[in-house]
Amino acid sequence: MVRFIHTSDWHLGMTLHFLAGEAQERFTQDRIDSVREIGRLAEEQQAAFIVVCGDVFDSNQVKRSTVRRALGAISEVPVPVYILPANHDTFDPSSVYRSKTFIETCPDNLTVISDSAPFQVPGIEGVTLVGVPWYSKKPLEDLIDSALEQLESIDGLVICIGHGPVDTLTPDLDNPEMVRVQALEKRIADGQVHYVALGDRHSATSVGTSGAIWYSGSHEPTFFNEVNSGKTLVVDLPDDLPPVVKEHAVSKWRFEEMHFELNTDEDMALFENTVEENTNKERMAVRAAFKGTLTLALRARFEDLIARFQEQFATFNIWERNTSLAVMPDAVDAEAVGLSGYAHKAWEELSARAESGGEEGAAATRALSLFYRLVEEMEQ
Repeated sequence: MVRFIHTSDWHLGMTLHFLAGEAQERFTQDRIDSVREIGRLAEEQQAAFIVVCGDVFDSNQVKRSTVRRALGAISEVPVPVYILPANHDTFDPSSVYRSKTFIETCPDNLTVISDSAPFQVPGIEGVTLVGVPWYSKKPLEDLIDSALEQLESIDGLVICIGHGPVDTLTPDLDNPEMVRVQALEKRIADGQVHYVALGDRHSATSVGTSGAIWYSGSHEPTFFNEVNSGKTLVVDLPDDLPPVVKEHAVSKWRFEEMHFELNTDEDMALFENTVEENTNKERMAVRAAFKGTLTLALRARFEDLIARFQEQFATFNIWERNTSLAVMPDAVDAEAVGLSGYAHKAWEELSARAESGGEEGAAATRALSLFYRLVEEMEQ
């Protein structure tokens, strides 16, 4: 039996358009620090080695400082690390793995799998790795099937390290690079391969029915629609039994989608309390969708809360596509501002236009909101 770590899609050097300043800097560094966390997990679980199934770097044009810091983190990992070039960091002439910075800084415990020749893991008898690197961003075939088709019979345990979408999860008959699960399952049933470690999908996912084909998912989340990211897999591969795979959380970041109905003071209080109770806000990205109808007073309170949360969280954005918040001034709003004379007349005129709807009504509502905030600030 052998125990090893399966991880992928580190995307070191990734930038996100909705992160800025300190938040982006934290995000960049934490992706590297999570590599150290994977190393600690390997030591704790007594894993023999780590396989990283592609997209270690977000591109072949990442900063040299990112490469140096990443390799520094990998050098601290107490076991051998095998990384696979894939679609984001292809092993082409411009590959980051061919760069002077990478070659000069590469630690002794790191091996880049640059071809599909099988090789035995040093110091571990009877365990063979077969990697399937990408040489271009658009391969014209199922790279894994092509590599395994040429594989001669190997004694002992065989672990395939690959990358790409599988046909059972993202069916696309026109995509030549699609990995065919049925073909993989047959090779597993025939004993040619005992575990297939995949990258590309950012959510930890078991594929097929054998229990021997897995995506590890990204070690840190990268977007809101990832349902099971931030994981690393510990794999026990017995000599004559199916693999045992356990997910371990290693991420520091969270990406959350939130939905709120806002119509009353109670709704606004629930929104505030629900968001405030989150911890580690500086490493949490939120996109929030809202529905409901607000008075001017509630709208002002809502804007204040959004401004506060945007200062507290890594990012806190209104999910515009899924938000429908109407503003309807009421008598309480008019009484609250306490206007008289010309200002009162202007308020009444804007209120009448707001009730008319359409673009003119929306513009009048925005004007009333600004009116309300100006009066509120003058009274403070």
